Amino acid sequence: MKIAIYSHSIAPSIDGVCRRFTGILHELARRGDKTLLFTMEDKPLDLPTSTTFVTLDHIIFPSYPNKKVARPTWRAMLKILSWLRSFRPDVIHVVADGFSQMFALAGHLLGIPVVASFHTDILDLLSTHNAYYSQKLCVIFKETVDSLVFDSCATTSKSFSDKLSKQGVQCQHVIMTAVNASCFTDKKRNEEIRRELTFGDDNAFLAVYVGRISNEKRLEVMVDAFRGLKGDTKAYLAIIGDGPSAHIFAKAHGKKNRLYCKPRFLSHEELGEIYASCDVHVSSSQFETLGNTVLEAFACGVPVVVPRTQGYCDTVTHGSDGFLFTPGDSKDAAEYLQRLKDDAQLRADMGAAGKNAMTNRTIENVVRDMMEWYGKGTFMKRNKFFGLTLFTLVLLGCTVPFTIFIFSLYDIMVSYILKPFIHYDTHEPSPALIVSAPSSATLATEVNVVEVVKSPVKEVVVECNASPSPTEGLVIDDSVTEAATEVSTEPSTPTVVEEVQVEPVSQENVEQVLAEPTRTTSTDNNQQKGATSRKNRKGKK
Repeated sequence: MKIAIYSHSIAPSIDGVCRRFTGILHELARRGDKTLLFTMEDKPLDLPTSTTFVTLDHIIFPSYPNKKVARPTWRAMLKILSWLRSFRPDVIHVVADGFSQMFALAGHLLGIPVVASFHTDILDLLSTHNAYYSQKLCVIFKETVDSLVFDSCATTSKSFSDKLSKQGVQCQHVIMTAVNASCFTDKKRNEEIRRELTFGDDNAFLAVYVGRISNEKRLEVMVDAFRGLKGDTKAYLAIIGDGPSAHIFAKAHGKKNRLYCKPRFLSHEELGEIYASCDVHVSSSQFETLGNTVLEAFACGVPVVVPRTQGYCDTVTHGSDGFLFTPGDSKDAAEYLQRLKDDAQLRADMGAAGKNAMTNRTIENVVRDMMEWYGKGTFMKRNKFFGLTLFTLVLLGCTVPFTIFIFSLYDIMVSYILKPFIHYDTHEPSPALIVSAPSSATLATEVNVVEVVKSPVKEVVVECNASPSPTEGLVIDDSVTEAATEVSTEPSTPTVVEEVQVEPVSQENVEQVLAEPTRTTSTDNNQQKGATSRKNRKGKK
């Protein structure tokens, strides 16, 4: 079988979508199926040698940093048509996003079935970032159009499918999710890694969060819950990952705060050792459509404590392989963490139950399940009424040019409105355009925006000097400051700033949890320094 796949995430990007499609591509290659991959990566990693890939131009919006978004252009449309006409796949599988309707149009023009899978709850994501109601209406309209123009739609959990159905998006299938048993297993437990995460504290209780460190993950809820544990202080929270809010938690890194956070993304092999070496996996995110990290923890025989929200409700059996706490309620989460902390046998029983639940989640079963869905899409394509096909073409003939027009306006805004602020950054080894703009209360703490121009290899970096220093605002002791300084010197992806509607994770919430009431705040220090300076000036006079 010949399959064309469009995925907005593929290695070296690291997220659930990337892990899913990497495994699918390798299994398809093992089966002897031919695949054509459309990606934003110039040099995608971990692909089977039989897979042909096509690189699409991309941009990165400031509202969601470090996430590549395909750029809709007429040139991209012609490239898609050309490759699909040459490859002639039996089916096209796309990840539903703002670009995917171009594949729907290409499929209709070439007579190829096109199926779409939804992996992100965009409405919940926009709500977390305080988006305007008009923006949410645009998403609802876009997803409604998706349900009309694709031959079949699917998602990763029944709960998310039910939510999409209420929005007018009918999903005909729920895709299985596999876990790589060779990477995620309890046999990878590593005492040396465990000692690092607990700062050498033997017999400590260790909880681990794995994923993107950003506002929508609501990590401050879990930090607050962890500080509510009773008894001794031999309990640690490790935050593994990276993202725009990582610096807030990294500066609290240290044994004094019982918090481990050295921002960086890890490989699957490294993550397997992290899971297997902890006592419980935790998360406080409320917008997950499935929660792949839960499945990875289960495969390693580790129980979980996560919110009672969509996605997690499909994977966690409350009281059997983990606990579901009230979303946003740190006290409720703390109670379940306390039970697991005090009862090693309960942790072992729940871990074993979770591991047993992963028995059938193999990549072979997932691909077999996908083939059934592809069959549904092909059947629906062949039996679609001519009137509906004509309506779909007319609809796509309106939405695709409109999307291209909107992105063209964005290009004009970046090229002309921000042009006076552009200068070359002499500190970069390669030419990078930097924009320096005055600080504003509306600017995010740290977000990236990368604008790809002409050639997909060249990039324009836009930077605004907006946020306070990562070492300001969070009161911690000297030992933690030294540890945070050590973290900040590690190489990481350069971060830049741009004006957006996003509100960063509240430093005040983290401060309230981590800071001692008697400690002097940074504001008080500044006032004391100012008073000392005034006295010195008076003395000189």
